[in-house]
Amino acid sequence: MQLASDILTSDIVRSVTYLRNNLQLTSDILTSDILTSDILTCDKIRSVTYLRHTCNLRLTCDIHLRHTYLRHIYLRHNLQLTCDILTCDIVRSVTYLRQTYLRHTYLRHNLQLTSDIRHNMQLNSDIRHNLQLTSDIVKSATY
Repeated sequence: MQLASDILTSDIVRSVTYLRNNLQLTSDILTSDILTSDILTCDKIRSVTYLRHTCNLRLTCDIHLRHTYLRHIYLRHNLQLTCDILTCDIVRSVTYLRQTYLRHTYLRHNLQLTSDIRHNMQLNSDIRHNLQLTSDIVKSATY
């Protein structure tokens, strides 16, 4: 009986030890699962943070590209306006030069006409003087 009791006690001790070991293993596995879950959660948080950061970088890059594009359009528009203004100024300057040239030509022509009129008046005066001389010669020849 004592031997059977010792065997049962020994079996109970082994069973309890086995259960304790299994319980410890189960606890270790659960702790390991919790740690793994925490690590995965941390990895997910890092991934989400990375994705947000990447998304923010892309958004910042897109915004920068849009601003650059808008600046480019603004500068191109201003350049076009400047070209248009310069072209308009050049056309005005050319028109002014043409008008000045035409005035100069007109004045030169008028000056030439005035000179021709004075020359004709001088010729008329010379003709009158010659007629007077001829008249005087004819009168003196008849006396």
